[in-house]
Amino acid sequence: MNVDSIISRLYPEDKEAVMTLLDEHKLVVVTDKTIELLEDQFAQMEVMKPFELDMSIGNMASSYLTQVNAIVASAKDEETKESLRNIIFEISIFLIRSVIEFSNREVHETVSIVKNSLKMACQINNYDFDTLNRFLRLDLMYKISTVTKKKLTPQVITYYEWKDEPYKLDEIARNLKAENAIDSVKTFKQLFEPHANDLKVGVNMQSLEFVMVMLDVFKQEGLIFPKGKKGHFTPLVQYGTNLAGSELFIKEPKHIMYAIKKDEKKYTQYLRKIKNWLAQIG
Repeated sequence: MNVDSIISRLYPEDKEAVMTLLDEHKLVVVTDKTIELLEDQFAQMEVMKPFELDMSIGNMASSYLTQVNAIVASAKDEETKESLRNIIFEISIFLIRSVIEFSNREVHETVSIVKNSLKMACQINNYDFDTLNRFLRLDLMYKISTVTKKKLTPQVITYYEWKDEPYKLDEIARNLKAENAIDSVKTFKQLFEPHANDLKVGVNMQSLEFVMVMLDVFKQEGLIFPKGKKGHFTPLVQYGTNLAGSELFIKEPKHIMYAIKKDEKKYTQYLRKIKNWLAQIG
C-alpha cells in the first residue's frame, strides 16, 4: 500500500492531477513514510504488547496530523489549501479504516485510540478537533467499519428484486461485462436473487460511478427493489469487491453520488448511456 495505490482507488479519473498536487507539496513523501511505519507495526503486531501497539499507532496518527497540517497551512492560496485538506481527509479515512481492518483489537478500541491521540495533538498544537472529527467521521467509523471488518460481516442477506423481464437483466449484465465493468455476468446476476452470504461481485473501480448511477436510475424507474435492508446501494456495498477481491467502497455511497451529480457533464453522459441501453434492450 502506498499513496499511489490509494489515490488510484479514491480518485481513479483524476489520479494524475491529484498525485501532482500532493507531490508538489511533499505530501507523497510524508504519507508514504507514515504508511511504511504502519505496515512495519502490523508486521510486528503478534509479538507486540497491546499497549505498545496502541502507543505506536497513536504516535503515528499525531505525528501525521502535525506534519500535514503544517504543509497545508503553508500552501499559497485558500483554494489550494482546501483541495489539499479534502484529499488528505480522504486518505486519512482510508488509513484509519486500514488500521481497523488489520488491528487485532476491537473496532471501537482502535477508533478510540486514534481519536484520543488526534485530540491530544489538536490540544497541543491549538487545532480545531471538532472540525477534524467531523471531517474524518470518527464517530461514525464503527458503523462504517462493519462493511469491511470480516468478523462483523452482516448476517442479513441483501439483494435486488428485479421487477422487469429477466432477459433485460441478462443484456445489462452482458453489456457491463463487455465493457469490463464487472468480472462476471453470473455473479452480478446473483446480486438480483437470494444468494449465499459469501457472494462476491467484482466491479471495476473505474466503472463504479457508472454502476452506481445505473442502480440509481433503476431504482427511480422502478426496475429494482432492495430486499433485506433499506438502501438501493446496500447489496452492492455488502457484496461488491474490486477486481482484485478487495474492498470496493472507500467513500460512503452518498458522498460518491453527490460528487458525481456535481459534475453535470459526466452525470449527463452516464444517464444518456444508461437510457440508451434500456432503449436498445426494449
